[in-house]
Amino acid sequence: EGDRAAAANADGFTAVARKERPPRRREGGALGRRLPTGYGDGYQRLDGDTLGRVALQEIHQQVADALGVLTGGQPSPDPRHATGDWTDEDLGLEIIRDENVAVMTIKTFAYYDERDEFYRFIDQSFDEINDREIKNLILDLRGNEGGDPFCTTHLLSYIENKPVTYFANRYPQYDKFSRPIPLAKNHYEGNLLVLIDGGCSSSTGHLCGVLATHRIGTFVGSVTGATYECNDASTSITLDNTKIRINMPRMTFTAAAQGLPRTMGIQPDYATEPGIEGLVSGRDSVRDFALGLIR
Repeated sequence: EGDRAAAANADGFTAVARKERPPRRREGGALGRRLPTGYGDGYQRLDGDTLGRVALQEIHQQVADALGVLTGGQPSPDPRHATGDWTDEDLGLEIIRDENVAVMTIKTFAYYDERDEFYRFIDQSFDEINDREIKNLILDLRGNEGGDPFCTTHLLSYIENKPVTYFANRYPQYDKFSRPIPLAKNHYEGNLLVLIDGGCSSSTGHLCGVLATHRIGTFVGSVTGATYECNDASTSITLDNTKIRINMPRMTFTAAAQGLPRTMGIQPDYATEPGIEGLVSGRDSVRDFALGLIR
């Protein structure tokens, strides 16, 4: 059982996928997911139907650890402040008690077969945030390559300040998202900062486009890798002779993000990137910058 090692490219390392949980499969017409193949090497779509997490080999292990590649590119939350309520590596809520700040980390929206798990995390997290009367929320979407619009819209219902539309058009399975998304009963009304970077793609680009259009939150970091529009609902074809697998998008999905440039990612309000020193030391300078804006 488990997944086989898969060569990512010819640059001297191998991507190894480890199955740590039931696979998150694409549903027909659903937005797909890309998996990272290494720091600084761009992205290559692997087998999204079977591969879980991606780890790296054959690069200096200490460098990989310092860059945070094996943990999704971000250092772990400070255990002195973390609540420890969630163990899913893709979802995290940290309460910094002495600063009245919550940090919500969402590394993927690809919960197609596990929506209830994602909904439960979001619902319980905002219950805790509101019960503790937290006034500042840092939403960390860095490296989030997208996933299920049912997940992004569920999150949106908690952070929008009024019902807003998610998709500009009607799409199969997602028809209701072309109408305003109702506010969640326990929606958040405090200060919101959203951390973004070039790893934000697909549905994460949609969500960020909607947030930017309606001026929901303040963006911190670097420009997203996705615009408010993406192509997916993909099908795969394996060539008979070479066995090369081709991924072919069949539909364009456009978020209701008026006034944003179609060919550019979502721009940060405060541009900042992690320097080499911070990456090597494990210090998260982007998060520190966001905390500085709150202080």
